[in-house]
Amino acid sequence: MGTGGVARRWIARSLGVWAAMGIAATAFIALIVSPASAADAPAATLEGTVGWDGWIRPGEWNPVVVTVRAGPRPLDGDLALDVPRGMDAPGVRIRKPLRLAAFGSQTVRWSAIIRDIRRPPVLSFQVRGKPVATAELAIDPRRATLSIIGVLKEGIGGLGRLSRPMGQRGVAAISEEDLPEDAAAYTSLHALVVESLDERRLSREQREAIQSWIVHGGRVLVTAPVAPDGALAQWLLPGTAGPRRDMPPGGLPGISRAARLWEIHPRAGARVVQRNGVPIVVSAPRGFGHVWMWAVESQDVVAESPMWREILDRPEPLEILPEAPDQGGRAPFGFAAAGLAIYWALVTSAARLARTGAGRVLLLPLAIAVGAAGVHGLSSLMQQRAATMERQSVVVVAERDGWTVGRAQGMSIYGGPAAQQLPPRAAVSIEGEYRTAQVVDGPNVVLAITDHRPGQRVVVRWEGREPIEARGRIDAAKGELRLEGEATRLDNALLVRRDRTLPVGRIRGDRVTFDPNRWETGHRSHQGLDLLRQARGRASDIILHRPVLIGERSARQGRSWMLLFLDGE
Repeated sequence: MGTGGVARRWIARSLGVWAAMGIAATAFIALIVSPASAADAPAATLEGTVGWDGWIRPGEWNPVVVTVRAGPRPLDGDLALDVPRGMDAPGVRIRKPLRLAAFGSQTVRWSAIIRDIRRPPVLSFQVRGKPVATAELAIDPRRATLSIIGVLKEGIGGLGRLSRPMGQRGVAAISEEDLPEDAAAYTSLHALVVESLDERRLSREQREAIQSWIVHGGRVLVTAPVAPDGALAQWLLPGTAGPRRDMPPGGLPGISRAARLWEIHPRAGARVVQRNGVPIVVSAPRGFGHVWMWAVESQDVVAESPMWREILDRPEPLEILPEAPDQGGRAPFGFAAAGLAIYWALVTSAARLARTGAGRVLLLPLAIAVGAAGVHGLSSLMQQRAATMERQSVVVVAERDGWTVGRAQGMSIYGGPAAQQLPPRAAVSIEGEYRTAQVVDGPNVVLAITDHRPGQRVVVRWEGREPIEARGRIDAAKGELRLEGEATRLDNALLVRRDRTLPVGRIRGDRVTFDPNRWETGHRSHQGLDLLRQARGRASDIILHRPVLIGERSARQGRSWMLLFLDGE
């Protein structure tokens, strides 16, 4: 064999060895680098926004939208939002248990009251109490305002002229995806302008929330191009629109001369405003709220026009609930005395049984141990009972839609934990002096958990939609009241009709008769009615136009009322 053949075989063997070594090195590097890369990948990423297109109303319910995306491993923990209250005051944590598959994602929508615009809310995902991802929700102090107009379309266009400087009013461009699922979040809007609406992009929760907000005081302006091709639009629109045409000669006051009109065909019961024989505005009430439909684009109407003033000039609602007198915590001395008496009886009995040698060895230490545990449990129960909070709420029912506002407040002389079980999807705020406070957003219930400071007052407030089946109709001339659903079981009921009141007592049935000659002039002081007046600034005006049935509802905790707005006269 020649030297050339030997050289070729040696080179081939060398190349094979080097190739094998390269493959082994690559596999070794992959084994080391791949786990490291997976470990370096974030466990979760968080994205969120607060307010309407960045605009917020401090002290009001603002929408919060958060999207969580899991990394290469599944996630099982809590999504938490820490909302500051002030520089020296502890904030409130809102949390929701979440479980995500690897690379899965979920969007969560909340309502939150922003009190300190200097400090942004902080998002985190907690696994066994430890954060694995955090993010801040940016707040621009220049976009904190007293009033917000939401515009449902791509961009605000010419409606930017409705804004007012120095935080007086902001105009926000929103899309269907931005609409909250919590009805309370809409209350930070002064009005909503709908210039386009694709109901296919709305969830059931979004449709129910916006309808509930409108029925309970929301104001909506719809421009004529919106077609009634969905259940929400069919319910919302006070009329239908036809083709566009040129303006009448000479134009219309307050409307741009370059504008063109849509034909509007009012629905039954709608109010119509005409100019030169042409319908310009069609409107109709929706419960406490109102809907307007214009024959022109909103940007073609000057900001000082009476058409805008009718929608935007209105009194603002007052505080959700009036302040009640402080309910100071009281030590449950009767409960403590009973517990100590039982403990003393057990120890005495054990001492009597322990007179024998065997009993002394076995029973007396056991009695002491049981007694010590009993005293500890008794003190814990006393602490919890002393932290029990005074609770009251009212559900306002209009157009078969319920809206609840409530407050629980109290003062614990010992300090310690207290919990409130609230309706699902309720928006919750917590005020006062406490060590920690958190709101747990569960699938069927919301929990407000507070750790009180000794002798300090804590207030838990909540508001939101409450699905409820109740309906009523009154015939004041005949003295007859017809009821359906939960309204057929009320205590201490009172009828209010314009400026007159009439007690009807306890209701147990769907038909109530009363003497139509027994109406009393003047509004009677009633706690449930006062709650409504505080929750809705124009409630007294509404009462003047619609009869109201007020009645107490049975409640396991605190006091509860139902206010049912009746049909008929």
